[in-house]
Amino acid sequence: MAPSTRAHLRDLAEQVGSQVGDLNDEHERWRLYKLAMDTPAAVPSLFDCLALERDPAVQSAAVVMMIERIESDQRGRWVDLLPREHMEFARTRMRELAKLDELRSGNYSAERIAREVANWSNWLQFGAVKYASDETVLNVLAENGRTKRIRNMAVQKSRHRSDL
Repeated sequence: MAPSTRAHLRDLAEQVGSQVGDLNDEHERWRLYKLAMDTPAAVPSLFDCLALERDPAVQSAAVVMMIERIESDQRGRWVDLLPREHMEFARTRMRELAKLDELRSGNYSAERIAREVANWSNWLQFGAVKYASDETVLNVLAENGRTKRIRNMAVQKSRHRSDL
């Protein structure tokens, strides 16, 4: 590991208030990255460390986890940290997050969901049930969700909303 990478990781550990273990161990680096994700002041240092991360699986997992936590206008710069051959999943998740952002804002019609839901991942369908507030959207998910669990969650949420 390059001395500059080691220095960045030690700085990150200090920012999150953690002891430093074996920084050659990807599990130790992952532990630090997860701590940093929960420490807003450490996020800029986390970005720097991920830019230097040599394990693409660890780097990709951390980037995907981060883009789920940050504002939409920041997601692309995090995904751009990844080597081209490891970007596809993160880019897909970024597009899915954009759809969830639209759902949260109420800008995703039930008709549009009905047209698209069959092509959505299970993750996106679960998120849609979680964030949907429109009864017709929940009905579309209850009827067209990929799994029984997704359909049941949509039905339960719809029932709960009608009980209020």
